[in-house]
Amino acid sequence: MTLGLTTAQEPAPAPDRGATAVEYALLASLIAGVIIAVVGFLGQDVTALFTSVDWTP
Repeated sequence: MTLGLTTAQEPAPAPDRGATAVEYALLASLIAGVIIAVVGFLGQDVTALFTSVDWTP
């Protein structure tokens, strides 16, 4: 008696799949670096702006 079950094989991953992951990682680290640089550059100015605002009604 056979159950008619077959096994499906997944296709082999494309050879550029790893390269794409590395490219995305580099892009994400570049964006993070830019954000850190901007926050470092403007951080003191933004802090001074918020501390100069009178928050009492």
